[in-house]
Amino acid sequence: MNMSFINKIRKLICHRQYINPIVDENIYQNLEKSYSGGSLSESNLLVVTNIPISEDLIWTIQKNENVSVSVLCINGELSREDIVSASKELIGPFTHIVNLYRKDENMSLLTASGEYPKTDDMYRVYQWLQEEVSYLVPLEQYATICTAFISDDSDYSFVLKKNMEMLALSLGDVLANHSIINNGIIASNKVKLVDILQTALFMSSKYGQILGGGNSFTIIKNG
Repeated sequence: MNMSFINKIRKLICHRQYINPIVDENIYQNLEKSYSGGSLSESNLLVVTNIPISEDLIWTIQKNENVSVSVLCINGELSREDIVSASKELIGPFTHIVNLYRKDENMSLLTASGEYPKTDDMYRVYQWLQEEVSYLVPLEQYATICTAFISDDSDYSFVLKKNMEMLALSLGDVLANHSIINNGIIASNKVKLVDILQTALFMSSKYGQILGGGNSFTIIKNG
């Protein structure tokens, strides 16, 4: 059969589908001590946490990643106004958010009266994410959220870890439509805070997204 005729039939029946390559062709700044491969360079990073963080650690991150960092220490609910206020001294909005949440030792599956608590660790993290999403979505640009949940060995933590993982993964599917990468980390309370934060920076980077598949979850067990 004539090959030109076959090629014409193929053009009528078949069509090409173009997809974005997984390889990131951007050339980032060469930062030897960066955990993000330089992909966070010259961006604004917000760290929301219920854990005290030293100024030396924040200064080191700013230097190694060439990123502007603001920290919000929150023991309760987060508001969109808190986020906007934290960005006032920066040029441009936050495009990367890292949540560092340590399990509340006073929380348990049930209250002393045998009822479910109205406000628990799961609610707090979910509330933080709600406000962060309401801040990022209207920006209509690429952004990331990485939530690190620091747990202990209790039965309550076992349940929380599973719930946190499902929350991040399910929310990630929705946020992908808004060019927002949402992923997370589950870490033992024996792991150093600096190691958890550095892992969160990697998860927020282009390289972490490529290796992890975008919306993914990482588990750090050992200190």
